[in-house]
Amino acid sequence: MNIFEKYEELAVKVECKGISGSGCLFQPYTKEFTYVLTAKHCLEGYGEYKQEYNQEDIVIKRYIGNDEQDLLKVIDFYEHDKLDLVVVLVEYTPIRTTTLISVPSINSSLGIYGYPHILKTKMSEETRQRLPSKITYMSKEIIEFSPEMNIDSYDQDAAANIRGFSGAGLYIEHFDNLFLVGIFTDLKEKGGAFNCLQALKISNVNDILKNKGLPELFPGDLLSFETYIETAFNRIEGMTKKFLQKSATNLLDLNPKILIDNLKHKIFLPYNDSYEMEMVNRNLWEGWITLLTYLYLDTSNIPSPHNFRLIREKNDSLQNIRMFFSNEATLSECVMNLYYEVYHDLNKNDLIVINMNGKTPPRKSYNQTKIKNKVLKQIDKARLYEKEIDIDDPDYHKGIECIHIDLFLDEFSRFDDDLESPSEIKQEVKRSIAGVFNDVP
Repeated sequence: MNIFEKYEELAVKVECKGISGSGCLFQPYTKEFTYVLTAKHCLEGYGEYKQEYNQEDIVIKRYIGNDEQDLLKVIDFYEHDKLDLVVVLVEYTPIRTTTLISVPSINSSLGIYGYPHILKTKMSEETRQRLPSKITYMSKEIIEFSPEMNIDSYDQDAAANIRGFSGAGLYIEHFDNLFLVGIFTDLKEKGGAFNCLQALKISNVNDILKNKGLPELFPGDLLSFETYIETAFNRIEGMTKKFLQKSATNLLDLNPKILIDNLKHKIFLPYNDSYEMEMVNRNLWEGWITLLTYLYLDTSNIPSPHNFRLIREKNDSLQNIRMFFSNEATLSECVMNLYYEVYHDLNKNDLIVINMNGKTPPRKSYNQTKIKNKVLKQIDKARLYEKEIDIDDPDYHKGIECIHIDLFLDEFSRFDDDLESPSEIKQEVKRSIAGVFNDVP
């Protein structure tokens, strides 16, 4: 799906006793219901005489093309006790678009997508509009942003033209993914001066959900590895693939959110402070479930969800294993980034596993000797000196080793077509995994 199709899937129209506005869908980790997030005034109205309403008064429409509309059944609604926000629960509505919430920064590029009234009168009821924008100011609760196009016109001011957009989701657009950061609520100034609009930060919605004991805004795809197990081993043949998939199901007490909570920006190489933007990448989590499966088969242990650490015995001592997700093209570039960017977080004799966003480099491993005698000879020592790394220390290389996650596939390919017995497959898989961990070529 491209970004415009995602906007269309997530946008809804909200109506209540003659008042209408926009809203957006969000799927929490449940199949019991779906959230519609919107502004409270889209239901109760503005000003001194706010209308009372109940569940039966709320109408949620989603247009699905060819002038057809999907009428979503309302289950309940929950208002913020202070802010112009409401969460409407509707019957479970399958959504193909996975969205994360995120925290924006100044000058972030944004989009909102909703149902301005002016298009209803000039065109047809289902006509929506995307409004590209830039953030200009943020406070604890509020995001201020300016549209990149004029929102006033020859015969109407901005306040009239923008009416009906209220309640729409405010999204950061990043590589055809949408990250929900706020709900549009109002003009900064009633007449539209300064071309400035206001939204309430999406974290305020979680205040409502926590108060009601409802799942917070976090996508279901990051709350289970189950969906990734189905595809993570697709490049492995026959019974070996089935054995690995079955073994991976023992790890379902872990999930991507646990890794995010424990590792945050340190999942990436180099570290990425805007890591929320990358969390919906399927290659990232397929790489993690494969490594976790290999380590489980090697050690028979599952890492603790509360103190997440990958560790195994090697040469009568414990070895830390760290995994990074990288966009580099070669493993040597990753090794140099380890020394330039994350050196002080490396422990002696760590084994570093790299997942290159679905790419396989020409070389898949560097042992201690090759890192020391080959890769580090190309390193920019001035950059290390700036980071207070003692390049004259003979142990500054720390004895780390580095492999690409696909190195395990090379080992599995040696026996894939030769074995049929489940016991033989299990034995050979475990032998191959131990061989990669113990003897990095």
